[in-house]
Amino acid sequence: MVAERRVLEHTSERDVPPGSRKRKGLAAAVALAVSVSIFSVVTSIVPASASTVFADGFESGDLSGWTANVGLIAQQQDVFAGAWAARAQGDASPAYAYEQLPSPSLSLTAETWFNVLGRSTRVGLLRLETATGSNLVTLSLNMAGALAERNDVSGVTTTTSVAPANGVWHHLVLRTLINGTASHVDVVLDDATVPQISNTESLGTAPLGRLRLGDGTTSHVFDVAFDEVLAGVPDDVDPPTQPQALTVGSVSASAVAMTWSPSQDNTAVAGYTVYRSDSGAPSVPIATVTTTSFNDTTVSPSTSYVYAVDASDESGNRSVPSAPLEVMTPPAEVAGNPVVIIFMENKSASEIIGNPDTPYLNAFSSEGRTFTDYREGDSVGPSLPDYLQVAAGSSCGSTSDAVIAGDPSIGAACPTTVWNQLTDAGQSWGVYMEAMPTPCYDGVSFGDPVTDGPYALRHNPATPFPSVFGDPALCASHVLPYSAFDPASLPAVSFIAPNICDDQHGSASTQWTNCVEDSPQLLRRGDDWLAARVPAMVAAGATVIITYDESGVLYAAEQGPGVVPGSVDPTPYTHYSILAAIESRYGLPALGGAETANVLPL
Repeated sequence: MVAERRVLEHTSERDVPPGSRKRKGLAAAVALAVSVSIFSVVTSIVPASASTVFADGFESGDLSGWTANVGLIAQQQDVFAGAWAARAQGDASPAYAYEQLPSPSLSLTAETWFNVLGRSTRVGLLRLETATGSNLVTLSLNMAGALAERNDVSGVTTTTSVAPANGVWHHLVLRTLINGTASHVDVVLDDATVPQISNTESLGTAPLGRLRLGDGTTSHVFDVAFDEVLAGVPDDVDPPTQPQALTVGSVSASAVAMTWSPSQDNTAVAGYTVYRSDSGAPSVPIATVTTTSFNDTTVSPSTSYVYAVDASDESGNRSVPSAPLEVMTPPAEVAGNPVVIIFMENKSASEIIGNPDTPYLNAFSSEGRTFTDYREGDSVGPSLPDYLQVAAGSSCGSTSDAVIAGDPSIGAACPTTVWNQLTDAGQSWGVYMEAMPTPCYDGVSFGDPVTDGPYALRHNPATPFPSVFGDPALCASHVLPYSAFDPASLPAVSFIAPNICDDQHGSASTQWTNCVEDSPQLLRRGDDWLAARVPAMVAAGATVIITYDESGVLYAAEQGPGVVPGSVDPTPYTHYSILAAIESRYGLPALGGAETANVLPL
């Protein structure tokens, strides 16, 4: 469950020139937000279960709402909301105010709007202190104008690459949890989805007792306007439990997929923040998610990363980070020779190997690499689920051959495919269906007199998916009749499905030549079809994989560059292994069952 955010009466027009806003002050906005729904808002990350302990929109025309003021003035020239705002002008002199909070708290969210009108040095913006004035956390802009956070207990400064523009109003939020070595600091500028700073730090155990606005040094030169200051403490201060079992699901040169066990909380876990350290650099947040999994697609090949995850609840309390997870991405695979995948139908390995009616398939195996433990990805039904498995890493909820082009039920379970991945990666591909009358044909079957056999949509690994069929240009240029296949001009990945006679499935109809189911003539017809076509593919430099859709341990063999003739591979493989091999070769995230499948060597 994602935390609900309290609404303030602010529009999001940050790039409006100074002095152009005339709206109600913050105190009125807080009251208004309790009772009405605002139609144009900026949200605050103060959680819904927080109590406001301080708010000042400076509408009193002075700094009387603050415990102490040194150099801040109330003015009407540069205002974010309402008629008044504060201004801190320092010329080697301090300009700040602080508020003694009603009672110390271990958790506090402070926020303000600020506008840098000018500066020639570093300038402080917000500081949190103990009740006795000991510094804990300070937010500032450094000499380069970049947002920075200083842990005043350890003296460590975290600097971002974010430099807020001068002359523009910016929304700054600082959320701090005091919990010894598991203390936490979040900094959000201009309502970013992911905090620009999200650190687990050691801040001691003394609670937060003061909020300071502005800069208290005597060496800085600055001119900053402030408006709409707010501080809130959560009603709930119990953090979620530590996420456990952070584990890698799959690693490629371009993606790291990970999962972890869910945290528990006395109210509800609102989400998880994923942190990453790159090759020994400091850990930084890279994502916030509401599930217990994440796929990092921003990694580089041959690089070391350390990941951690923490949990947060609706009040902003954060758990202790998970145990670190170290990952080394593999080198980028150089895209090699073309790959051709041919699916035949309904024959186990024992029905093919040694059978005199399949001489070419036996020769292909003995002259190439034989996979002796190759099976379906999941045995959930007849043909269709197997073709879906090789394209999407799942049977996509299908347990029968019932299907239509762009099937919405398939799309709901499998929103993307390897074909979409290859397209996005700029890699060429083609699905070639014998007996299909036209590109991207939307019928479920077609009896083709030219190839002397029927086409079946249930043997098509592309058109059933809305992500392919729903893109007419993509589908029409990539899902083609087999007559468009040219061994002399191969795409990076080809999938071939012969017609129902040539793939050895067979038909109950007598109109097709040598197509009776389970007949020797059917086996010979399919074997002859392969013998007439596959050698040209191998000669063109392709790695050709021939296998079957279903029936226990399946015939599976390959020939191509680097394949040792007569080699045998007893590794357990499935249809998901073919998918994993393609994704691994092109650095694509693993889909579904490909995440855990053994990668078929290409």
